[in-house]
Amino acid sequence: MKFLEKRIVEEYELENGISAYVRTLHMPDTVRVIDERAFLFFSDLTEIRLSESLEVIGDVAFNGAGFTKIHIPASVREIDTFAFYKCKNLIFAEIAPNKTDDSSISEFSDNIIIGENAFSGCE
Repeated sequence: MKFLEKRIVEEYELENGISAYVRTLHMPDTVRVIDERAFLFFSDLTEIRLSESLEVIGDVAFNGAGFTKIHIPASVREIDTFAFYKCKNLIFAEIAPNKTDDSSISEFSDNIIIGENAFSGCE
């Protein structure tokens, strides 16, 4: 996995077995986009911390990943189709509220786009 131009781009081929060794990922806050299929079938990925600057989670980005919970930062504006498809262990997904100008008030953004079946096949 390579952090490149504020995007995550899949670089490893699954047949090399490299994905099987990724268990924890703490994404740098410079990442703004997770490309489609970036973590496809990373079933051993059990802990993840997304970038606080993240804006887009691409199609099938985490299909089959093994984590049980995920915190989606308030900066995310788009979760594409099947982004978390068949994350069979995923039982808790939290989308952080946006802060208004009055920092004591949090609001859920109605500006976030959640694609069809984004969480289909999860617990």
